[in-house]
Amino acid sequence: QNAATTALSATGSNLLWYATATGGTGSSTAPTPSTTTVGNTNYYVSQSAGICESPRTLITVTVNTTPLAPTVNTLLNLCQGAPTLTLSAGGTNLLWYTTATGGVGITTAPTIITGTPSNTTYYVSQTAGTCEGPRAAIVVNINAIPIAPTVSTPTITYCQNEIATVLSATGSNLLWYTSATGGTGLSSAPTPSTTTTGITIFYVSQSSNGCEGPRATITVTVNTTPLAPIVTTPINYCINATAAPLQATGSNLLWYTSATGGASSNITPTPLTTTAGTIIYYVSQSAGICESPRAAITVNIFDYPLAPIVTSPVLYCPGAVAVPLTALGTNLLWYTTPIGGVGTSIAPTPSTAVNGITNYYVSASSVAGGCEGPRALIEVNVNNPLVVNIGADSTICEGSRVKFFPTVSPTPTNYSWTTLGGIPSSTIDTANIKDATLSPVDTAEYVLTVTLGSCTKSDTVKVNVLWKPIVEAGVNTPICLGDSTLLSGVISHTSGPIASFVWTPSDSLRDATAIQTFAYPTKSTWYKLTANTTVAGYGCTFSSYDSVRVILQPLVKAFAGNDTIAVKNVPHQLNGSGGLVYTWSTLSAVINNPLIRNPKVTLNNDAIFYLEVNDAIGCKGYDTVFVKVYNGPTYYVPNSFTPNGDGVNDIFRAIPVGLANTTYFRVFNRLGELMFETNQYLKGWDGTYKGKPQPTGTYVWMVAGTDRDFKKVEMKGTVMIIR
Repeated sequence: QNAATTALSATGSNLLWYATATGGTGSSTAPTPSTTTVGNTNYYVSQSAGICESPRTLITVTVNTTPLAPTVNTLLNLCQGAPTLTLSAGGTNLLWYTTATGGVGITTAPTIITGTPSNTTYYVSQTAGTCEGPRAAIVVNINAIPIAPTVSTPTITYCQNEIATVLSATGSNLLWYTSATGGTGLSSAPTPSTTTTGITIFYVSQSSNGCEGPRATITVTVNTTPLAPIVTTPINYCINATAAPLQATGSNLLWYTSATGGASSNITPTPLTTTAGTIIYYVSQSAGICESPRAAITVNIFDYPLAPIVTSPVLYCPGAVAVPLTALGTNLLWYTTPIGGVGTSIAPTPSTAVNGITNYYVSASSVAGGCEGPRALIEVNVNNPLVVNIGADSTICEGSRVKFFPTVSPTPTNYSWTTLGGIPSSTIDTANIKDATLSPVDTAEYVLTVTLGSCTKSDTVKVNVLWKPIVEAGVNTPICLGDSTLLSGVISHTSGPIASFVWTPSDSLRDATAIQTFAYPTKSTWYKLTANTTVAGYGCTFSSYDSVRVILQPLVKAFAGNDTIAVKNVPHQLNGSGGLVYTWSTLSAVINNPLIRNPKVTLNNDAIFYLEVNDAIGCKGYDTVFVKVYNGPTYYVPNSFTPNGDGVNDIFRAIPVGLANTTYFRVFNRLGELMFETNQYLKGWDGTYKGKPQPTGTYVWMVAGTDRDFKKVEMKGTVMIIR
């Protein structure tokens, strides 16, 4: 079909050519057959002598089908030294060539030797009978293995906890490792850790055209950084005192005048005391090349202070409660004589038991225990009387008021009502009058203090309050659907018997008039407890209430995971969710720990696992999961998928079972075109090519990967797109 042809020929004279066995008009020009259509075409020819024409001779021309080019992987990239590879193509009666046209084809597929880098194109056709189809090209690249990267600093030394920099090497497509062989390389260069002393070796390789070369090494050594020296700080001197050289415990000491930077000295400094102020010195120790942090030594030079500022005289009434004396100054020392004696840092409290005058003295120091200044005098004078009587204690109902009419002599210059026991002063109608109305919220003591000159006198009266009871209905309680709970009311702060209890609503309660009763709610419910109290003899009647909520917990939604697959005799992890406490069980396998959320199991056969889940209060939920078991590491690949965008079976995946990684997953159409390729775990084909949906039909897939023992697994098959 479509081959070039020449005009037909016959042996005779005066030839005439026809398209039919009889009839028609002959042509003296021989026809040239057309090869555009497959099939048989009959031609006829006669010869003549004068007016006499011979019978016609039949010539049958047959046009056969020319086959398509074979299906091939058009580009193969191999690394130098890889295993030999025999080329392959999809087709029948294949012929292999080294040129795009011409040459003599061979039936044996070429074998690729990878010892030397090269770029070679091979060609292959298929034949049907005498007809040979067009040739498909296969480009084979054998890429050179690159050398190890160049490492500018193969040995690096740090002190412990020093800030490290990112490792570097010169090369392309670098991969970093922590072992000389094996492992998974990282494209990001690591930054060494200096937290632990010792030697760590890092490895780096480069790759070109997918071929990885040998690994270069970088050795990182972390030396111990010593601790800061042990020092005594602060050191205090009075101004112009004789100072001693500074001291520190450590080896190879270096002295500085700043916390960071600056020049060091191995000569121990001696502080100057001629000027008051603070000077900070710094010292470190070293071990080898590693210097410790600097320890600070603060040297304070103190001047002698002035005498403290005091208030004198201090006046007290006889028997009054005195407070410790005060003075304004630093590091005070108190004396009973103007000179000499031993000072105390505790301020004295004067005695008011005897009338008279007592002298006290106080000095200040610029530093505790040193640089003491002159003493100041404080004169304490004790004198004078007052009388006050509020009257008898009283009892009232909570919420009521009471008025008192105290007697006071002589007439004071000031009245002041206060309270004891934390009762707020707002319970007194007017605090600065003699006769006061009190409104206590609880039993309390009230104090009337009167003032005349510098003397005061006080009296106390107690007001007993008969309390309104405090009702506590309990704490909010969660329960499971169908359970009951005990409502436990508590009554406190009551001054009389409880007349009655009432719980509302009462329709889901065992006894609505008992302080403790069982509730059987069918939904989350607030329960209100009301208590009534009467105190005989005082006319006090109270009613109080409190509420508690019983919360009906929602159903526990246990989930044992979606049905899944596992490898026979290889540990498989179950995944539960939905609560706090998990219990797994099965009839056909051993669970390593059935009381955790995600236990592991080793299976010989398919199994169903049962999961019981408890929430925080013990409510339960249940679910099951089915695990399909395969014999050995493999891929689970479906035979069809429906990429129609409905969210179900839209992606075609090769699901690894017991495999560590996927080397490649490829999908081809019937012409051998590569529709999809990936090496990512569980990434799949969505049925499109170059952004366009592919038609319904059969497609070829190939997948390869390695298990945890680096054993290679390869599989191929077909999948149907259904739209």
